[in-house]
This record gives sequence, structure tokens and C-alpha cells, in this order.
Amino acid sequence: MARPPSLLTLLTATVLASACGTGGDGSTARIDVCGRGDRRQLADALAGGTLALTFRGADGQVLLLREAAADSPDLLPVALPAGTTSVDIEGLTDLGTVVATGTGAVLGSRACVCLALIEDFDFVCSEVSCTQEEASCSFFDPLEPAPCQLITDTETILDNDTPCVSTGGTAGFLRTESAGFGGSLVWTNTTDSASTDNFARWDLVFETAGLYRVEAFTAAEFGQASEALYRVAHGSFLSSIVVDQSASDEWSLIGDFEFDAGGVQFVFLGDNTNGPAGVHLAFDAIRLTRISP
Repeated sequence: MARPPSLLTLLTATVLASACGTGGDGSTARIDVCGRGDRRQLADALAGGTLALTFRGADGQVLLLREAAADSPDLLPVALPAGTTSVDIEGLTDLGTVVATGTGAVLGSRACVCLALIEDFDFVCSEVSCTQEEASCSFFDPLEPAPCQLITDTETILDNDTPCVSTGGTAGFLRTESAGFGGSLVWTNTTDSASTDNFARWDLVFETAGLYRVEAFTAAEFGQASEALYRVAHGSFLSSIVVDQSASDEWSLIGDFEFDAGGVQFVFLGDNTNGPAGVHLAFDAIRLTRISP
């Protein structure tokens, strides 16, 4: 899914919604907001504002520009012009400030759009699409047809060198050391940038829904960031948790979270923390332990 430009840093609490509506032949469709995120936060951000919709054809040409009231984004009726293949949305406040963005494709008789606060779009929507099941929408990850490792009812550890864990950013600032859990970790230094450069992401796929404890291994020599900002996508929410990596030489508690069965859930840690720049930040193992159903 294409990503719009000028994306900012993540919010403390994220909002993500999937919008699916029928149309494409000039008929009027209703876009139902659903999926990951808190609709109330999205509605609060857009209260009194508008949604600016751009309908595009197969070659990217603009077929229609339209504005709609944004007070009830989960009940948005929209006419999809004939030939529409994609839809872009910007959510504006009553003062005209763009605070939300969405983009998606028209597939057959429906439009699927990933909609998020603008700060969150790149982080959350880049690998997520939606599908329609009967009268509701649900998320799936088209790039991950099979789980890299299934998290079961027993304790599960995802180490930094396993398929479920990925790192990215400027390669020269990612260093691998023979330390930490399993004798290997990756570290970088924190920055005071508004956006993330170096990061780690632990993809989570659960066999069973339930309440799980999430912990990070923080070896003292390389886990020195006192305000490491972990972002946990769990069920219908994305939570941001500040962890003092320097407080423990082993497992540090991130928190207890309700997870859904299946995937499109993860833990994310970027180098742009809330703390000072130039401090060692460790990317190592994550441990998940089921607490209750």
C-alpha cells in the first residue's frame, strides 16, 4: 500500500481504522470504520472537521475531489465514480489542519482504505490491508501468509536473530554484539529526531487470544536508555510504554496486554526515544507469557 509523504513521529496512543465500502460504478457506498484503533480518538481529532476525498483512476488521474463531514467517520456515505481504482483521504480539523490520512484500493465492488492519524500511518498501515467478511471489515497482512513463529500458551521467547524479529534503518548505526540473551544482541544510540531511523520490530502471531505478559531482555552494557519507548500493537489497540532499560540486566517488564488470536500484532522499538540522545539502546529478545484467557 502506497504511503503518503511528510509522515511525522508516532503518537502515544494510535488510531487505525479500516474503511470498506461498495461502489466503483457510480453508486453510493457507506464506508464503515473498523479494525485496529479507538474510533473515539479518531472522532475527537476530527470533531467539527472534514474529510477530503480524492478518487483516482487506473493511471492515477484524479476523477473527483469531494469533502464530507468528519464527525461520524464510521457512517460516511460516499459515491465512488465509475472507473475508480483508488481512494485517498485527508482528515482535517475545524481549523483546516490535516491530522489523519488514509489510502486504499477499490477491489471489485468495495473500497478498502487504511485510515490513521497522520503520525501513525507509515508505522501501522504500510503492511496492512483489509478484507470484507459479510457486513464487517477485518485486517490481514498480505505479505505474511504464514506465521514466522506461533506464540502458544507456554512461554515464548523471540530472540533478535529469529525470523519474527527485524531491524532496519541506517546500517552503519546498527551494531551486533556477542552479548545479551542467547549470546547475541543489536544496539544503536538514541536520537532526538522527530522520526525513527533505526528500529526493531518483533512480529507476534498468537495461537490463542488472552492476556499475556511482555518483557524485554535488556543487557546492562548495551541497554542504557532510561526512556526506551516500546509500542505494542495488541488486539484493537496500539499502546506506547516507556521502559528504563538500565534498570535491569535481564528481563524488563513492558506490560500485560490482551492479544487477539492470529497476527498483525507486534512490538516496535525505535531510536527516537523520549530521553536524551547518544545513549545505548538494545534490541534483544522479547518474552511472552500467557497470564489468563
